[in-house]
Amino acid sequence: MQTPPFRRQACLLWRSRLTIRRFSSQASRLDTLKSERKAARPDSLNGCQADSSQEALPKPSDAPTEAFLRDKEHVFRLDDSFVIGYKNRKAPFGFNGLGELVYHRTYSRIKEDGTNERWHDTVQRVVDGTFNMQKGWVRRHGLGWDEAKAQAQAQEMFERIFNFKFLPPGRGLWAMGSNLTEERGIYAAL
Repeated sequence: MQTPPFRRQACLLWRSRLTIRRFSSQASRLDTLKSERKAARPDSLNGCQADSSQEALPKPSDAPTEAFLRDKEHVFRLDDSFVIGYKNRKAPFGFNGLGELVYHRTYSRIKEDGTNERWHDTVQRVVDGTFNMQKGWVRRHGLGWDEAKAQAQAQEMFERIFNFKFLPPGRGLWAMGSNLTEERGIYAAL
């Protein structure tokens, strides 16, 4: 025999109320624990102010220094003669225009001249940012950097991304090669 629909709804409502109560009691316990931990901390940490007698934490060795980021010798760029060949090519977005709409809404950044990026601009920014990150890491660790080999690999990467053979994650399309990575050196979240 089946349970009448109104009875099923009553059971579901009762279960959802129990779940809400359970989660709210767990949340209040967590809040209590957090406040107890905060009270147990020294006063210098409660207000997020460092003690003046302590030395500043050293930067990790992998973090790019400001001088390194400003040094144009270390910046990787795809050859302009290579990228020009893609300016008039239509990108194979697919999905009857929906893919291009999503790209322009989500991943296309505003350029310095005030216009939005086109697909080849975004791909160039991502590839330049990726190889710039790699070049910086190689230089900081004293390894050899082969500019010609890197240029060939970057051109292959550009070709594959442009034709959707592979894509970086969406956050990589949005942030790689932007001020977030190039000036601030934040690569960890990508």
